[in-house]
Amino acid sequence: MKHFILSAATGAALSVLPTLQSYALSIGGCIGRICTDGTVIAQGSNCATSSRTCYGTQAVISCNTCSSGTRTARTVSVTQCEDPVTYYTCTGSGGSTGQICSAGACGVDANIVMRGTNCASYASETCLYSPSGSQGVQSCATCPSGYKKSTQNVTITGCSNTLSFTTCVSTCNGTCTNCTDTNWTASNVGYQSRVNATCNTSTCVCTKKTEYRCADNYYGAPTGNLSGCTACPNNGMSAAGLNSAVTSCYITGGSDASGTYVFDQGRPSFFNNDKCYYSN
Repeated sequence: MKHFILSAATGAALSVLPTLQSYALSIGGCIGRICTDGTVIAQGSNCATSSRTCYGTQAVISCNTCSSGTRTARTVSVTQCEDPVTYYTCTGSGGSTGQICSAGACGVDANIVMRGTNCASYASETCLYSPSGSQGVQSCATCPSGYKKSTQNVTITGCSNTLSFTTCVSTCNGTCTNCTDTNWTASNVGYQSRVNATCNTSTCVCTKKTEYRCADNYYGAPTGNLSGCTACPNNGMSAAGLNSAVTSCYITGGSDASGTYVFDQGRPSFFNNDKCYYSN
């Protein structure tokens, strides 16, 4: 169909040919054309029907109606437009959104959406540059004892591609290796030590603690094997593990001006008649 306008100068009717190319106007005033060519830089998801718009050599596919979810506006930057252009995708009810986003290091304003857990140390942050802002993840660089690395993926809002990150997962089976107590042994003159081992069945990590005590015929409460234990007076005796004070030391006999003697054992044993204990 032709349209006519009247020329003011001649009064003649001038014909205007019908438009041969369809156009779409985006936010910011950048003109796009309905097309079947162009490199797709963004595409709506879960569309029931869609349309393709080109901006120079770049194309955007937008959902006109949804097969699932809600039709939602997104923006993407194109080379020939100063402002981002708008397209539609379908979100929710299983729908995913977005374009293929480029990856790189995260800036100070990045939103870190996921970090590895149980890390012994962390790696650098990695981001996808989505239309809704830079979003990223941080992986574990190393894992502690009892854990191993596991790779997981996370969805980034506005992007059809995902980010991978490394987390640490437990390898614990509820037991520890080389995690047994040791017996008391001499560690220095007058000292004994042993190792008390405890297994954390949740992490399979064994914690070992060295304990100290005074040997037979010494008394005290040591925290190591260099100080804290003293020999019982007058070559007195004591029992290891029951000798924290001098009152644990005793003698069973002695001598005086009348000669050598021993303590009478003829009375009931609960009097400890055969032992004479020191007092403070």
